[in-house]
Amino acid sequence: MTYNYVISDLPFYKAALHDDWESVSQIFEQDPDLMTKQITYWWETPLIIAVGTNQSHNFVNKLVERIVAVGAKDKLFVTSYGGNNPLHYAAKVGNTMAARLLVEHNPDMTRVRNPYGNTPLKLAAWHGNKDTLRYLLTVTPDLPPPGGEGTGPYTGVAGGDLITLTIMAGFYDVAFEIIDQHPNIVLEQDRNSQTALQILALKPEIFLSGRQLGFWSRFIYSYLTVGYASSSGQVDGGASSSNKEIVGSGGGSQSRVLIRGPREKNEELFGGADLGCHRRQEADAISRRRREAEGGR
Repeated sequence: MTYNYVISDLPFYKAALHDDWESVSQIFEQDPDLMTKQITYWWETPLIIAVGTNQSHNFVNKLVERIVAVGAKDKLFVTSYGGNNPLHYAAKVGNTMAARLLVEHNPDMTRVRNPYGNTPLKLAAWHGNKDTLRYLLTVTPDLPPPGGEGTGPYTGVAGGDLITLTIMAGFYDVAFEIIDQHPNIVLEQDRNSQTALQILALKPEIFLSGRQLGFWSRFIYSYLTVGYASSSGQVDGGASSSNKEIVGSGGGSQSRVLIRGPREKNEELFGGADLGCHRRQEADAISRRRREAEGGR
C-alpha cells in the first residue's frame, strides 16, 4: 500500500495548518470534493485540521462557507479514523469560534457521540476547556442522541461523566450552574461508578479544612446529612420529613433523597433548638453571679 496521496494533499494540509486560505481557494473552487476529502493517515479532513489548530479561524470560516455554498452541508461533519467530527475536535482543543460556527449549521451535532460515547460537551469538560464547555451547555438540550437511542447528556452515565469531569477540571462555578439546571445529575454515576459528591471528597483543597471554599459552601456546608424517605414520608430513624429539603429524585418508585441543613444537625446533636438557648442563659447567669460575688468582696 502506498501513500502517494499524502504528497499530493500536502498543500491542503499546510494551508489548513497555517490559516492560508488563499493558497488553496482556487483549487477548491475547481474541485469542491477536495474540501471534504480525508487527506491524512488518520482520515482527517482540511476542516478537522484547521479546527484542531485553534488558530486557523479565517480558513475555517472560508471553508465552511464554501462547503455550504456548493451544497455539501451534509459533509461538514465527516469524521476522522477515530470517529470524531469537527465539533468533537473543537471541544477537545477549546476552539469556541469553530464550535459556534458548526453548531449554527447543525445544532443536532451537539448530541452526537463518538465511538467511545463522548459528546462534544463531555470532551470540553474532559480536556479542561471552560469557555467551550460553557458555550456548549447553552446549546446542548437534554435530549437523546439523534436517532433516539440512549440517554440525554445530563442523565445516566453521560450525566455522571459530565459533572464529575467538570469538577475534576476545577470548574466549580460551572459545575454549580449545571447542578442548578439539572439537580438530579448529582445522583448519576459516571463510567467509574462515582458520583459528584464522591469526586468532591477526593479534592480536600476545596473544603474549609484545606483552604477557602468560596461559593461551594452554599452547596456542601448547607447540607450535612443525607437520609432517604419512603413513599409514606418517613425518614431514616423515623423522623418526619416536614423539615427536610428534597434535592433530587431517583424516579419511579425509588426513594426520594432528603438532605438536612446544619440547623437540624445541631438540634440532633444538642437536644433541640431550645436547649442551646437554655445553655447560653445558664452560662450568662453563672457569669453574672461570679461578677456579683467578686464585687461584694
